[in-house]
Amino acid sequence: MLGYEYLDGISLQHAERETAPEIVSGWKAKSDSVGHPWLITMDEIGMWHTGAKTDAEDPNHPTLTRYALWGTLLSGAAGVEWYFGANTAQNDLNTEDWRLRNQLWEISSYAKEFFQKHIPYWEMQPKPHLINVSGAYCLGKTNQTYALYLPSYQSASINLKDATGTFLVNWYNPFTGGELQSGSIQQLSAGNVVDLGIPPSRLGEDWVVLLNRAK
Repeated sequence: MLGYEYLDGISLQHAERETAPEIVSGWKAKSDSVGHPWLITMDEIGMWHTGAKTDAEDPNHPTLTRYALWGTLLSGAAGVEWYFGANTAQNDLNTEDWRLRNQLWEISSYAKEFFQKHIPYWEMQPKPHLINVSGAYCLGKTNQTYALYLPSYQSASINLKDATGTFLVNWYNPFTGGELQSGSIQQLSAGNVVDLGIPPSRLGEDWVVLLNRAK
């Protein structure tokens, strides 16, 4: 199907949420390589028997947030659809009360707001190799904008050897959204591997970092 002119994208179902980002980036690379890039949406993340649990069962939905939402979007996905696992009491066949997963809808809206408000995502490419932390994700436009998802943040650096000038550093809480925040380092100089500093709070938890080249 790669290169077929009448197929512009796929709705991808994947069982293991931890590997969803690399699967998305892999299919993006394959479709790009034949000159007919696909739009890939992450659909029905697994496992099939679990999917998205209720807020009470899975407060803050940390693995869905990290891998299936931010992980796939920063790996080139065009969107995410949620699936209620077959073995959950309120599953995809019988759910009537969608407020049981209200936290998940809010977390999803925070990601959407970040992408629409803060980055030119349509001009950016996955660049996870720039980050020195395992499990981190990065979408970037070289020498302009970089959006990073950093799990269980303690410390991290980014390779900006291919960039020049000064970059502003801002932090975004993927679980609560809101305004961008300042950490211990508010701007950094490109041209080298640079440290991102300390987040404004919640050390040891997941953060999104936004780097924008100062004008």
